[in-house]
Amino acid sequence: DLSTLRRRDRILKNRIDIGVIASSVKNATKAQYRVEMRIVLEFGNESGAAEAKIRREEILDIGRKLAMRYSRVEINTVEGKLRFKEELAASLNRRFQTAQIRQVYFMTFHVMRSS
Repeated sequence: DLSTLRRRDRILKNRIDIGVIASSVKNATKAQYRVEMRIVLEFGNESGAAEAKIRREEILDIGRKLAMRYSRVEINTVEGKLRFKEELAASLNRRFQTAQIRQVYFMTFHVMRSS
């Protein structure tokens, strides 16, 4: 129906794919692990997405630093991923001037052993 399409189009304007956050994560053994996640942020309005586009590198850097605080086991659980999303949104919301993040979406999420 037309109203659903209009709502969807408005929501899509409020979202931005910021790209892949890639970071090493802590591990109890000597093996090195890496997490890579593609993140989409949804804002309350279009101005938030516009600001995020300008500040993309800063957002990626904040995400990398935040991911480094997690262990491989922690970040690989549902609870760990939810906590990461909440912490990322809270950290970014303190920095954004134009709009607040409504939702953080993982488009891809991989934890792998580094070579």
